[in-house]
Amino acid sequence: MSQGPMVVGLTGGIGSGKSLAVSFFRDLGAQGIVADDLVGELLGSRDVLDELRSVFGAEVVGADAVDRRVLADLVFSDGAARRRLEMILHPRVAALAARALADAWSKNSPVVIYEVPLLIEIGAHEWVDQVLVVRASESVRVRRLVTQRGSLEEDALARIRAQVPDHELAGAWILENDGTREDLRHQVEVLYRRCLSRVRKTPGPGGMHGEKEQ
Repeated sequence: MSQGPMVVGLTGGIGSGKSLAVSFFRDLGAQGIVADDLVGELLGSRDVLDELRSVFGAEVVGADAVDRRVLADLVFSDGAARRRLEMILHPRVAALAARALADAWSKNSPVVIYEVPLLIEIGAHEWVDQVLVVRASESVRVRRLVTQRGSLEEDALARIRAQVPDHELAGAWILENDGTREDLRHQVEVLYRRCLSRVRKTPGPGGMHGEKEQ
């Protein structure tokens, strides 16, 4: 069977440093698929905008764009709204991610990093080759959200504590990100070399959300 890239599912809580880790993997030659980028692409689609407007109203979704801050505040405080948003976006994100993975396959990319905060919740950990969790302490994450995103400290803390705690899946790799950028870069380099040492077989016909080949 043909060889293909190793697919790593990267996850972690808000403020843990997922985006920075992905950027370091890209620097080394990996292809990065970032769920939030795919969401941004979807939010530029007329069909998606119309559906979101019908569900959440014109105060959240205007004629040409979504007020992402207002939408984020809404789904953070309202579980039912969050589930409605997920029902609209998750299948579409999965389809775009599948297309990006197929592109990586055609280009013989050695490693693909699929970064998605809800990796476990949507069941994507079942088909990736390896789960990678980026972790940082609560205090460090709060500081990052305050200094890098302009969040109020109490809002940052509330968002962190509202999330499901970092998963401790058997066999998951861990990136500890309480230190410097260079500390994280070094850990990524070590894991990238480990990725290159592994071989991935062609996936089964189910694609990204099909069964993994044994």
